Amino acid sequence: MTRAYPTRGVNYFLMIVALLTLGAYGARADFIDNGDFEAVDSRIGATNSMALNNLYWWTEWWDTYTSLPSETGVGDSWTEGTLANRIEVQRRAGHGLVVELDTHGATGASEMFCCYNSSMQQTFEIGPDDPNVFWLAFDYRSRLSEWQDAFNTSDVPDPGQGLTTFAVGVYLDGQQVMVVDKPTQEAWQTQMSSEIQLTAGMHTLEFRALGAADSYGGLLDNISLIAIPEPASFALVGAGLIGFFLLRRRQSA
Repeated sequence: MTRAYPTRGVNYFLMIVALLTLGAYGARADFIDNGDFEAVDSRIGATNSMALNNLYWWTEWWDTYTSLPSETGVGDSWTEGTLANRIEVQRRAGHGLVVELDTHGATGASEMFCCYNSSMQQTFEIGPDDPNVFWLAFDYRSRLSEWQDAFNTSDVPDPGQGLTTFAVGVYLDGQQVMVVDKPTQEAWQTQMSSEIQLTAGMHTLEFRALGAADSYGGLLDNISLIAIPEPASFALVGAGLIGFFLLRRRQSA
C-alpha cells in the first residue's frame, strides 16, 4: 500500500522518527546511502560528458551515469539495476540533484534522444541488533507539464501494462512493494510505504521505470528507509511534547 503526503510535513515527521530510532536503538537513523543524490564526485556522464560535480553549475541540466557515489566518499551508493541503461541525474530548482529513470542513450547525437526505461539499486545491511520494521519514503513528481509542452498531448498509457509513462516500481529483494503512477502530480509529494519487515542480513532496494520508454518519467529524491521506533518511544516523546505545551501555556498565562 502506498500513501502520499505533503513533502515538508513528512520530512519533519521522519526527522522525529529518526531521532527516536537513534535514542531507542543507538543505530543508524537511515539505512540508505545517498538517498538525496547530493553526494558527487568527478565521474563523467555517458550522454553529455558532464562531470557529476559540475551539474550544480548548470540549471536544469542532466547526464546519465552507471553508478552514483557513496556519502562516505568511498565506493558507490546506487548502481544500475536489472534494467540497466544508466541512471539519469538532473538538477532541479528547490531539490538540487534528483533522478529520473526514463533515461537517454549513450554519447552521440544519433543516440542521445533514444529512450530507455532504466533502474537503479542499492544493497544495504540490517545488523543483528538493528530493528526489523521500517517505513520506506521518497519524494516523487511527474514531468507532466514538460510532456505536454513537448508533445502537446495528454499522457498516453503504456498498452502493455496499463501504466502511464510516469510509473515507478519499488522492489525489495526482487519483490515489488510499491508502484507510484501519478500522471497529474506536478508538485513534489512524499510517498510512504506500509510497514516493511526485514531480517538481519543483506538486502537490495531497487527502483524501476515501468511505463513507456519515451524520456518522460517520474522524478525521485530523498529516498529513506527509516526504522519504526517501539511504541514506548513514541509514548515517551508524546508525553514530553504534552508537558512542553502545558509549560508554555502556564508561562504565557
